Amino acid sequence: MKKRFLSASLAVILTSSAVIPVSMQEVRAANETSSQVEVKEERLSAKEFLNLTVTALTFQHGSETMRQQIIDTWVKGEELKDLSVHIKRDEAARILVRALNKEEKEATLAEYQEKANKLGLFNGLSTSETISKQDAVKILNNAKNVKNGVSNNEGVKEISVEDFMKNPGNMGYELSPDGNYISYASAWENRLNIFVKKMNDDSEPVRVSNSTDRDIGGLFWKDDNLLYVKDKGGDENHHIYSTTFNGNEEKDLTPYPNVTVGILSGLQGVKDEILIMMNKEDAKVFDVYKLNVKTGKTTHVAKNPGNITSWIADRDGNVRMAVASDGVVGTVLYRDSEKDEFKPFIEMEEEDQVTPLGFTKDNKHILAKSNKGRDKVEVVKYDLEGNEEVIMSNSEVDVMGVLYSSDKDKLLYGTYVSDKTHYQFFDEDFEKLFRKIQHKLGVQESELGINDYNKEMTKFIVSVSSDTIFGKYYYYDSTTDEMTEMATLSPWLNPEELAEMHPISYKSRDGLTINGYLTLPKNKEAKNLPLIVNPHGGPWARDMWGFNNEVQLLANRGYAVLQVNFRTSTGYGKEFLQAGYKQWGLKIQDDITDGVQWAIDQGIADPKRIGIYGASFGGYATLAGITYTPDLYAAAVDYVGVSNIFTFLNTIPPYWDTLRNQLYKRVGNPEEDKELLTAVSPVFHVDKIKTPLFVAQGANDPRVNKAESDQVVEALRARGVDVEYMVKDNEGHGFQNEENRIEFYNAMLKFLDSHLKK
Repeated sequence: MKKRFLSASLAVILTSSAVIPVSMQEVRAANETSSQVEVKEERLSAKEFLNLTVTALTFQHGSETMRQQIIDTWVKGEELKDLSVHIKRDEAARILVRALNKEEKEATLAEYQEKANKLGLFNGLSTSETISKQDAVKILNNAKNVKNGVSNNEGVKEISVEDFMKNPGNMGYELSPDGNYISYASAWENRLNIFVKKMNDDSEPVRVSNSTDRDIGGLFWKDDNLLYVKDKGGDENHHIYSTTFNGNEEKDLTPYPNVTVGILSGLQGVKDEILIMMNKEDAKVFDVYKLNVKTGKTTHVAKNPGNITSWIADRDGNVRMAVASDGVVGTVLYRDSEKDEFKPFIEMEEEDQVTPLGFTKDNKHILAKSNKGRDKVEVVKYDLEGNEEVIMSNSEVDVMGVLYSSDKDKLLYGTYVSDKTHYQFFDEDFEKLFRKIQHKLGVQESELGINDYNKEMTKFIVSVSSDTIFGKYYYYDSTTDEMTEMATLSPWLNPEELAEMHPISYKSRDGLTINGYLTLPKNKEAKNLPLIVNPHGGPWARDMWGFNNEVQLLANRGYAVLQVNFRTSTGYGKEFLQAGYKQWGLKIQDDITDGVQWAIDQGIADPKRIGIYGASFGGYATLAGITYTPDLYAAAVDYVGVSNIFTFLNTIPPYWDTLRNQLYKRVGNPEEDKELLTAVSPVFHVDKIKTPLFVAQGANDPRVNKAESDQVVEALRARGVDVEYMVKDNEGHGFQNEENRIEFYNAMLKFLDSHLKK
């Protein structure tokens, strides 16, 4: 409740040396493993060598920006001033040593050359000072062998599904406001519960919650009160609970049936009360209430007239802003006090997004995310007259998040996500602190997170996570400069046995740059592998670099895993989002198909052993994939996916009703676009499906009702097609309970292996 991590990004600065666009023919040539490729004996320029090296040693084949950023880490300062001249062997050595992350204390070209020779990068080459294209093929094949670290092509030892999917240990650490206690979630009776421990004390942690039916969904402090949220059986009707320090008394503070609750403000400085949003009076909209965390008493603060999608309180807890919308166009509303009427503050045209994040310390300015009048979402600051000042922007991607300090009354940093998470700092002192922590832990900035801190920002909970590290938590006291490791998530997983996640890019068939991630199995040659394409949910979301236990599970079993941020994924700007409107099963699906073809073209994926697996919209994409490209996939897993867009739109949760017009614009209107939605709803085209299919569904799913899975399963079975179907009566939109997760992934692996490892 103390943090203000408001969703943010930064300008990418390109050097003057442009990257040559790469064709698929060049991709295949640069990735060719045979030494008998016929190429001309022409000498390569530095630019040509760099371009080939990016193509061969990375998977950035579609984004010129990302290719240039990679080159900028290989060529520094005044090195290679003229990229048009022929590349020399020692200059190539320096580039390759850096590209392979083998750089240590080398200072001269001779030392880089010596390192490259030790790595065997120039084995089988003549002693010519410059490099031919034929030389480059051999060099880059040698470099790929070093990079991939393939010793015997046998993969790694098999890790159990249980080890990947069971509760990972202590997580979600939070400091009490005074910094004297720490809370966290950990498993008890196979469910995540809350534990509290006194800081700088040898006493044992105390469990203060007793949930046996469902994991705790989130925990937070209100002064000396511990609060948590939980739903029942995955129905997403989250209630707020309180608990005492000894766990003897737990109370549902919002015990109303068919009601879901959200936190609006912790009301710092107000004793025992917080602001919440509840759809208690009308299931379709959320009113604002003041909640007493001791007694559970609620006091109505603001009535929703029916079109308010969000509320914003100022630093004193007064509700002074709101966003009204019909789902397509909207208005940011403002009032001077709670006694006044709301008036229009910022008018949003169609496709505009203006999301107020909060008031500044003096309550005279508002921080917001906005793409009004621009393509990318930026962080802006408004005065009370609506005048805008841009605080943070990025030419390539949307702003992801910013951290605001009310004490300093300024942004401390902002983040943006291109290939990975990157930071832009606005406070010199905080940047020094961040870099100090980063140096102490020996990690990249994309691996470090600031999770919590006390009011004075002297005590911190920080975490480290990467593609191969689930997570580590540390406590850092800046006054003593002491760093204490607190917990490692899933310590039984050895990062050395897990697979790297590689940022990728490629061009779609109509010329869009598509970004994503490719995870290759450890100690396996990246050649003719069985591949699982894993479309994300949303679809207005995106995949990001980091630890993903289901991706790691699949890679551990020898699968390459492809994650695609297809058009309409968030984070890449307004135009990219709009490019996917009314394109379910059409151009969105083409982007996924093009990604699979990209992996096949490079020789990574075996075209006869392609599987597709996704959840939610990813489940829809799975069904669409085997419906509209039935010859591409040899196995498919649909997890809580949409099969019939008509019934999906007709059964959305009531509190999504204010977004109905937005869904109609983005997906299609059941009446006006009946022909389109019929064409792209897989349930109406099951006669085309011939790929073996496994379906999994939660019975209580409020987003994608069980009927979505029932329809497609029944239609296929009516045709005599055997479909494996798993339903869990105590789950919703995805399986949360540990035993259900383990059962599902065991069944999924058995299914995939039976069809893709023949």
